[in-house]
Amino acid sequence: MAEKVTYSSSGVNIDSADVAKRKIAELASSTFNSDVLTRIGLFAGAYDLGDGRVILSSADGVGTKILVAVRAGIYNTVGIDLVHHCANDISVHNADPLFLLDYIGHADLTPQKIAEIVEGLAIGCKDVDCALIGGETAQMPGFYPSKIFDLTATIVGMVEKDKMITGERISAGDAIVSLP
Repeated sequence: MAEKVTYSSSGVNIDSADVAKRKIAELASSTFNSDVLTRIGLFAGAYDLGDGRVILSSADGVGTKILVAVRAGIYNTVGIDLVHHCANDISVHNADPLFLLDYIGHADLTPQKIAEIVEGLAIGCKDVDCALIGGETAQMPGFYPSKIFDLTATIVGMVEKDKMITGERISAGDAIVSLP
C-alpha cells in the first residue's frame, strides 16, 4: 500500500506557515485606513474609492503546475490557468476584472517559451475580459534552476459597493448556483 502523502511528508510545515500568516496579517493590517474593506486572508483585498465603487485585487501564482508545463513542453496553459485563478479570486466578491500584471522569473527560458507563456496570459485575459497591461520579466541565472521559471500575476477588478459580496449576508439555506 502506498504511503499517505501529507503536507508534512511533502516538506510543508503548516504550523510555521500559520505563524508567518498571522505576522503578515498583523503587519499588513497596520497599514490599513478606513477605505480598506476586507481583512487579510480572504481571496482578494478590497479598497473603497469613496464614489460607490470598490477596487478588488488579488495576487496568485501557478505553483508546481510549472513542472507539468516544463515536462510537457507546453507553456501557454499555465498563463491561461493563472489568469482564471486570479479572476476567480475577485469574482467571489462579485468584482469584474479590469486589468492584470504578470511576473515571469527564470534563468534561461528562450524568447519563444516566454512568448508562449504570455500568449496564455493574453488568452486568459481575453476569456475574462481583462487587459494585460504590463508586468516584469526577470532573468536570474544562478537563482532559478535551468528551464524552471516562476509565474505570478496580480489582478485588479471593480464592483459597485452595494453589490459586493462579503459573506455577511450569506446564511444557511441560501441557494448556491454553479456555472460551467
